[in-house]
Amino acid sequence: MSTNLLSLGKKAWEQYLEKDVLDSRLVRGAVASSWQRCRVLNVNPLLTSGGDAEELRQLEQRRYEKEHLIQVARPFLRDLSCFVGKTDFQVILTDENGLLLEVAGDARVAARAQEVHLCAGANWSEASKGTNAIGTAIVERAPVQIHAWEHFRAENQFLTCSAAPIFDPAGNIV
Repeated sequence: MSTNLLSLGKKAWEQYLEKDVLDSRLVRGAVASSWQRCRVLNVNPLLTSGGDAEELRQLEQRRYEKEHLIQVARPFLRDLSCFVGKTDFQVILTDENGLLLEVAGDARVAARAQEVHLCAGANWSEASKGTNAIGTAIVERAPVQIHAWEHFRAENQFLTCSAAPIFDPAGNIV
């Protein structure tokens, strides 16, 4: 994406925050819908991330509840992790609510990801983190990529993320 387009996109984000105006030439439909949901959910776009000890307890409980999913996904996570090694990418498995169950990939990005709480136990639902690939893919029930300024929270705008929901045979997101 060109620097000029990034600059225009950032201005579109700022314009939405300041004036509640969406520029449909720059903001894709899924992103615009997510930004609107974030506003309704009172997501603070300038809030910085943090975690707490309660998250670790919840993580262990969710990992226990999702043991079958994790066992099925681990070989794929391992293969993808090897594939993206030394590329500044991570591979993440979440539950249907956006709780990060497993995180693997390039260790070089782990520290930066940790700063925005992109780590096991964190909640990346739209209600928690605003527009992001994980939370938005869950709501949209479709694969999504969120690039830079499309993230609702400013601290996440260094990221480009892609996510796709996994469905069970009944059509439920797992």
